[in-house]
Amino acid sequence: MIRRLRVIAGLVAFAAPAMPAMAEDVPTAVYKCDGGSTFTVRFENDTAYVSFPDGKTYDLPVAISGDGFRYEADGVELRGRGEDATLTVPGTAPLVCRAEDAD
Repeated sequence: MIRRLRVIAGLVAFAAPAMPAMAEDVPTAVYKCDGGSTFTVRFENDTAYVSFPDGKTYDLPVAISGDGFRYEADGVELRGRGEDATLTVPGTAPLVCRAEDAD
């Protein structure tokens, strides 16, 4: 019986490293725009996940930028530098914004 418990304990010890590590904090910023609009961006694995309070979301892959950052897909573009960003969505006026809370 004791031998069986030792074998089980050994197997558990070897299985522990195979368990996934806790996810690291993902950089997230909340942008407040001229006119009062807000949106949140989660920057993860070369993609900017943009979400609005009303539930609208955009998944924007990284795009080439000469300076600052740029993410774009299907005409939706998030570009900026430092704390400032502009979000352009086809058919709407560009949102000029500033990060108010960044990780």
